[in-house]
Amino acid sequence: LLQKGDFQHFEEVLLKPDIRNNLVEILRSFFKKNVEDTVRRTWRKVISNELMQTYTRSGTPKPNSGKEKGLTVLRS
Repeated sequence: LLQKGDFQHFEEVLLKPDIRNNLVEILRSFFKKNVEDTVRRTWRKVISNELMQTYTRSGTPKPNSGKEKGLTVLRS
């Protein structure tokens, strides 16, 4: 994911069960020490470094990033 708009497309694609299930299997292979470590490893594979510098792993803007708030997970 290179920019905020990519999240919307990513979430739409994940609504397809076959794609979502395949991604879950791939991400399970990243599991290491604990959930926090696994989330960090997973996001490094999915999100560009530039976007990671702007948002936290929970989707909120980092302090002083100048970015609008509001990355949300669909159906959460």
